[in-house]
Amino acid sequence: MKKLFGLSVIMILTSLFLFNCEDSGLEPEPNPGRRDYVWEVDTLVIPYTFLHEIWGSSPDDVWAIGPGGDLDKTIYHYNGKKWNNVGMQRPISPKGIWGFSSDDIWIAGNEGKIAHYNGTEWYRHLVLDEEKFAYSAFEDIWGENNQNIWAVGYLDSANTRKGLVYHFDGKEWKRINIVHNNGNLGKIRKGKKTSNNYYLWGLLENDFIGDSTMILEYSGQPNMKVLDKSRFVFGEWHNMEVIEDEVIFTINNSLYTYKNNEFNLITTNNFSDAYQGIFGRTKKDIFWLMDNGITHYNGNNIEYILEFHGTEHLVRGLLFENDVFSLAKDYSNYTNIIIKGKLKN
Repeated sequence: MKKLFGLSVIMILTSLFLFNCEDSGLEPEPNPGRRDYVWEVDTLVIPYTFLHEIWGSSPDDVWAIGPGGDLDKTIYHYNGKKWNNVGMQRPISPKGIWGFSSDDIWIAGNEGKIAHYNGTEWYRHLVLDEEKFAYSAFEDIWGENNQNIWAVGYLDSANTRKGLVYHFDGKEWKRINIVHNNGNLGKIRKGKKTSNNYYLWGLLENDFIGDSTMILEYSGQPNMKVLDKSRFVFGEWHNMEVIEDEVIFTINNSLYTYKNNEFNLITTNNFSDAYQGIFGRTKKDIFWLMDNGITHYNGNNIEYILEFHGTEHLVRGLLFENDVFSLAKDYSNYTNIIIKGKLKN
C-alpha cells in the first residue's frame, strides 16, 4: 500500500505541475538535445554553381539551391538515396528557398525572380519590373504560411542601392514601402511567441564605420528600427533563425532572444572561428556552424559534434526529428558537400 500511495502522490504532483504550466502559459522545459550522430557526406560537382540554401519536408524530400553560371543546374533534389538536378524551362539563379509541404515550395533569386513548385514542376511566379533600377535580386524568402510569404533583397543602379521587401498574400505579390538605402536585405524572420514584428538582417555599404551588418525590426512603418549594428568582419556580424516559434539571434559569437526591447543572452560560443549561422529544434538543441565543423548547444554547454580540417565552408543547415543536413562549399576543389547526420538508435 505504501508503494501505491507514493506512486499516486507522484502522479498527482506531476498532473498539478503540468496543469499549472498550462494555466500560467508556461511550457514544459525541453530535454537537452542529443549529440550522438552518425555522419555521412555526399559530394556534388556542379560547374560554376555553389549550393547556397537548403529546405525539405522530410529526410527523403530535401531541396538544395544556389546561383550559378549554368542556370539549368541550380536546383537539386534529394529523395533519400541520391541527389538529382531538377531544372526549370525558364532558368533561375536562386538564393533563397522556403516551403510548407512537398508540393508547396518557393525559391527566390537574382533578376528579381520568384518560382513556385506545385509537386510536379517548378514554374515562374514573379519577375520584377523596376524601371528606375538596372538590377534587382532577392536574397531570401520565408513565410508563416502560403498566404503570408516575404521575400527580401535589393535594387541596384549605377550609384544607388536600396533594400527590397515584397509580400505575397496568397493572391498577389506587392512591394512593401521601407527605407533601407545604400545596402541590401539578406534575411527576414518572425516569431510567434514574443512579437508581432518582423526581424531582418541587413547590410549597409561604405557607411561611416565601413561596411556594416545589422539587425532591423519592421513593425509596418517604412523606417525600420535598428536593433544592433556591427562592422562586417569575421565573427562580428549577425544572423537569426526561428527556433521554437521564437527568433534567435547571433551577435558577436553569442545567442540572444529579443524581448521587452532588449537582447537577452542565452549563451556565448567560446570556441574560435564561429560563423553566425545557426539552426535548431529547441533552445536546448541548437547547431552552430563553425569554420571547421559544427558545435552544439544543449542548454548547458557548447561542444563540437563534428570537426573537419579541410577547405570546406559551411553555409546552411536543416533539421528533422532524427536527421541533420548541412551544406558546405569547397572553393579549392569547386565542389558542393552535403553533410548528413542521423541519431543513433
